[in-house]
Amino acid sequence: MCFASVHAQDTVADDATSIDAQILSAYVDNDPQQWDAVIDHLKQHATDTETQLKLGHVAYTAVGTAFGKRDMDMAAKYLEVAEEALENVLDADDKHPSAHGLMSGIAGMGIALDESKAMTLGMASNRHARKALQYGEEDPVALAMAASQQIYTPRQWGGDPDRGLELIGQSVALFEAMDSPESDWRYYESLILMGEAYTKVEQREAARAVYLKVLSMQPELAYVKYYLLPSLDQ
Repeated sequence: MCFASVHAQDTVADDATSIDAQILSAYVDNDPQQWDAVIDHLKQHATDTETQLKLGHVAYTAVGTAFGKRDMDMAAKYLEVAEEALENVLDADDKHPSAHGLMSGIAGMGIALDESKAMTLGMASNRHARKALQYGEEDPVALAMAASQQIYTPRQWGGDPDRGLELIGQSVALFEAMDSPESDWRYYESLILMGEAYTKVEQREAARAVYLKVLSMQPELAYVKYYLLPSLDQ
């Protein structure tokens, strides 16, 4: 292999490492401006399925920041970016487990934006969650998103927080079997969802332990530090 090829590969690797660090920073700070910068970068480089998936996941995660800011226009903007990117992934691979899982989450967030679509989007969320599990038994993102669907869907519509807790436990275990999960924002997403699942099933001390674990690795993770952990004592 020639020097130029080696240098090009190193540059790609460096770019991937850099953008992952930026994503983690945006996630820790819960900062819309950082999300915008990351999303703009990924849009410019989303020429392959892997980058389209990352763009979809990042935009989906940014919707949570928009909801926290109570900015529904921002949430709708991010949701549109996420849906388009993930549809591109599924066009290339209609059995992609992470993409199905994230599409399940997008449908759920769509309900929060427009409750009149609850029936249609609820069915779509269920369908994508089932496919995420069907195709992604060893995919931590697919498991996390299927868990989210179980945790936040009302029981009368098929939700089951205990099943969600089981699934998110599997997701966290898969992340923790990887090298350096603490550098991956998706690991913290799964841990936070585990804490929320424990809260749903009224195991507040277990939730507290999870949130403290997150803060031991990311002491300034805003959503945990300023909202989730204090809310356990309210």
